[in-house]
Amino acid sequence: MSSLRLTRRAALKTFAGAGAVAALPRHLTAQSAAGREAVLRYLASHARPDGGYAFEDQPRSHLTPTYAVIGSYRLLGEAPPNKARLIDYVRTHHPRELKKLEQERRIFEFQQVQSLVWLGDPAADFRERIGAMKAPLGYLRQYEQHGYPIFQSETGVVQCHALLGQPLAALVPAFPDYLTVRRRANGSFNNTPAADGGDGHVMNTLWGL
Repeated sequence: MSSLRLTRRAALKTFAGAGAVAALPRHLTAQSAAGREAVLRYLASHARPDGGYAFEDQPRSHLTPTYAVIGSYRLLGEAPPNKARLIDYVRTHHPRELKKLEQERRIFEFQQVQSLVWLGDPAADFRERIGAMKAPLGYLRQYEQHGYPIFQSETGVVQCHALLGQPLAALVPAFPDYLTVRRRANGSFNNTPAADGGDGHVMNTLWGL
């Protein structure tokens, strides 16, 4: 494998800093051009013939890595290749099209809507489906003994309403109450209510904020 290959950890560090780097004068970032090109090659290596992007060891694309790659191109200020085909892939490849899901996972609708908006598509055809999501959805008790909703999936619903320009008032009081009881005293969030004990989680805190 080429020495230019990036590990996932290295790529994530690069993506995380991309926004800050973009604000610097061009002459201060010239030395990073080679690294930038390596990141772009890394992203391109995940492209698949079906029009989307796959995890490194998978032959078939999946919505989640496709969403991540689109967001990475945006951070880098680059338009992803084959944009029209990519839009079609995102719109038509919810994971339920691959196999029947045991339960609705709203994070996938968020990934579709956010990806389409990043690509300049208004995603208007999602408005009816997202508009019907007005309260958190409990999770299957065989996987979560209390049936607590999946935090990232449910906060994705709020993001979808905002991205589609739908009234957030429709989410009151269900979603504000859901968030409030999961906020820890230190400002962090987690999947479980604060009354259950334990600290927040960095990823859930990101979504909660």
